[in-house]
Amino acid sequence: MGVQVVERWILARLRRRTFFMRAELNAAIAELLVALNERPFQKLPGSRRSLFEQLDRSALTALPAAPYEYAEWRHAKLGIDYHIEVDKRGHSVPHGLVGEPESVRLPRLRLNVAPGGPRARPKGGTPSVAAEGRREPFLAALGPATARAKMG
Repeated sequence: MGVQVVERWILARLRRRTFFMRAELNAAIAELLVALNERPFQKLPGSRRSLFEQLDRSALTALPAAPYEYAEWRHAKLGIDYHIEVDKRGHSVPHGLVGEPESVRLPRLRLNVAPGGPRARPKGGTPSVAAEGRREPFLAALGPATARAKMG
């Protein structure tokens, strides 16, 4: 219900205005959102802003340092040739893991093989370095701001 009230209140005030750039529209929405949050309630004391400060601000926590990364887990056994097959592709792993059952984590950009001990890293160094070459074109295709935010 709250989102619908905000949407209708802001759209009602913007319906007769024309915007030629998205930045103009975003600035107008930001101004109206501040005004709406400061507007006093009709039947209760305070405003949306005062209730947020009183109830919700103290419950907020910082975002995690690393973004969430979707991944799937599979089980496989490392062959005698130091390779593990995942999704019909062969991946080489350290020779010390031969014959051990492995947990294979399949995130979007790299493969992690996790035996009982430390995680085996893909060829080419750390997982973030191994994925960089494939990640840059993908991020650049999403837009320059995305590429700067993720690669910078």
